[in-house]
This record gives sequence, C-alpha cells and structure tokens, in this order.
Amino acid sequence: MLIRIFAVFSFLATQAALLYYAGFLQNWTPVGVDTATGGSLVQDLLLLLCFGLVHSALARPALKRMLYGALNERLNRTVYNLVASAQLGLLMACWSPWTLSLWHVDSAVGAGLVYAAFGAGLGLLFWAIFAIDPWHFFGLRQVFGQAPGPSAALSFRGPYRVLRHPIQTGVILAMWATPHMTAGHALLAAFMTFYSLLATLMLEERDLRAQFGADYERYQQR
Repeated sequence: MLIRIFAVFSFLATQAALLYYAGFLQNWTPVGVDTATGGSLVQDLLLLLCFGLVHSALARPALKRMLYGALNERLNRTVYNLVASAQLGLLMACWSPWTLSLWHVDSAVGAGLVYAAFGAGLGLLFWAIFAIDPWHFFGLRQVFGQAPGPSAALSFRGPYRVLRHPIQTGVILAMWATPHMTAGHALLAAFMTFYSLLATLMLEERDLRAQFGADYERYQQR
C-alpha cells in the first residue's frame, strides 16, 4: 500500500513540475526564467551540473540494481521521476535571471508562430510518451500492474516511426521556442540541449543496444 501511495505522489509531483516548468520557460508563472530572484551565474551552472549528473546516474542499470535490489522494476521509475521533479523544482526556485536580450519578436504574428513551435515541442513530448506507454513512463504500471517489468520489445508507434528520440526533440524545441530570448534562458536551453544529446547518444543508446541488441541497431540505421 505504501509503495502505491508513493507512486501516486510521484506521478502527481511529476505532472506539477512539468506543467510549471513549461510556464517557467515563458515567464507565465509567478517565478519565471527571467523573473526569478536567485544568486549568481555560478549558482545556475552548479544547479544545471547537479541536474545532469544525478539525472544520468539514476538512469544507469547498475546503479538501479544497487539502489533497489529486488524492487528494481517496481520502484526505479517512480524514484527517478520524483528526484527529477525535485531537481526541477530546486532549479526553478534558485534560478538567477540574466536578462540581457538576445532576440525579441515584436510582431503578433511572429510571436504567435514562436508560441506555436513551443506548443509543437510540448505536443511532440507528450505524443511520444503516450506512444510508448504513459503509465509505464510515469511508474504507475510497475506498481499497480500484475507483472511489472521492462518493455520486451521496441516501440515503433507514433513519432518513433520517424524520430529516434522524439521526447528529447520535443524538449529541445520547447526550450528554444520563445519570442523573447534572454542570456539566462539561452544558458538553460543550451545546457539542456547539450545534456540531452550527450546523455542520449552516449549513455541511453548504449543501454538500449545492450537491452535490444541487433533490433535497436537496425532501428538506429533506419
């Protein structure tokens, strides 16, 4: 029962963090990327570095087995999402704005197109999640299902038919799609873009090749 309560709490916290982060990027929230009151550029860099290191470490199979043992497949996704949500919350709460303007779209039509690209990025992100299995992605199926475990086959549904990593693609698009780009926002977007590419191409794909073997290699080539 406690594990199920924990899983539901993690699911709700993850949704809240993702929704607030989307608003944070466009300064639609009480604390935004350009309106936060943090400390310094060094503090921002430390927050980003901490996010990247912890996020990548918790995704590694060896560390998951060490942390969760026999409960690996039931708990790892729930804990992973909750830690990521807490890290996002800390980053947003402690972010230091750097408001030097890099570009500003003044026209209503131009701004509308940029917001459309932002919406497309978020739409691609959630489309990709729902194309694989949202309940598994958010850790609920592993806890509430009868036989929790990793996916036995690759998913070729939805955007995965044409994009190898649609989740990361959607995140990167949403990070950069803003009508007013400041230096602080660009720092955040650049780090997340670099981290997404590095972690995906060097770590995640290695794990996928180890799990799916030749099937994933053929998918990469296609």
